[in-house]
Amino acid sequence: MHHGVAVPDPSVLDVFVAGSVGGALSTLVTTPCELIKVGLQTDHRRTELGGVRRLARQRWREGGVPGLYRGWGITLLRDTPATGLYFLVYQLLKERLHAASDSRLAAELLAGGVAGVVSWGSVIPIDVVKTCLQNEALQPKAS
Repeated sequence: MHHGVAVPDPSVLDVFVAGSVGGALSTLVTTPCELIKVGLQTDHRRTELGGVRRLARQRWREGGVPGLYRGWGITLLRDTPATGLYFLVYQLLKERLHAASDSRLAAELLAGGVAGVVSWGSVIPIDVVKTCLQNEALQPKAS
């Protein structure tokens, strides 16, 4: 009930689509963050925050906003279905585990853990490709 009106439970498709849209939108934030993370993982000159600032400034100088979004397409390809799958598995397991368990907290924690393993396990190959592409984008260009 929402304001006295019965609201039907979302369908499986609704849950998957909502999660997928959320995953797609999240790439607007995660792509630059992951690009810098990849740079830090492969940069041997880094110092903690100094490395973050240096890499962000370098990407900005070399390409502006598009430079910070190198690898966005493959990040979108990874996160859109993975997040949809996460929410789908979470919702289905949570419903079943609530019915079979006395502890809502335990049911939700287990559903979240299994959903995370299923969703990320399904996109590890895409994540490897994304990381390689972003690492390549961070390498100095040969003259």
